[in-house]
Amino acid sequence: MKLIIPGRYSFSLRGRAKLGYIKENLLYERLRDGRIIGLLAEDIIESEFSGVTRVAGSGCSSDLIKHDCSPAQRLQCKSYRGHGADLSPSGMKGKGRCFSREDFLKYCQSFEAFLLVDVERFPELVVHAISVQSILGLARISKSSATISRSQLDGFVDSSPAPSG
Repeated sequence: MKLIIPGRYSFSLRGRAKLGYIKENLLYERLRDGRIIGLLAEDIIESEFSGVTRVAGSGCSSDLIKHDCSPAQRLQCKSYRGHGADLSPSGMKGKGRCFSREDFLKYCQSFEAFLLVDVERFPELVVHAISVQSILGLARISKSSATISRSQLDGFVDSSPAPSG
């Protein structure tokens, strides 16, 4: 499938996600947890969309590269569930770390779009592909985080032109 930004994509991994002897339903339950699926979401995106590859190594400015456009686009992948997505980079989340609005805005200059993966109904997935410029117009950026609600995501993508191909 071809990735167009902005766009909303739905697909299923039912019957395709396996891990040794773990029962399928238990695996799906575990993968609905945003803490576990984060890195796997990048691999799923790479396998589902032509022209998109995962960036190797940690500390890179983006998770994925979209090569089928000129210039290539750098993409940041975030999984979410529940009420919406936390857009903060991992270095600003967790115990002993702090969020900085200025650093978040600088971080957003290092890539062109967010791919927000709704994992709440795994193995059914929804991917929202939204430019950084559009995200910054929608996101709530406070002193402690940068977030976008599920209703904002659904409303934005529903009002965007439908991707073709």
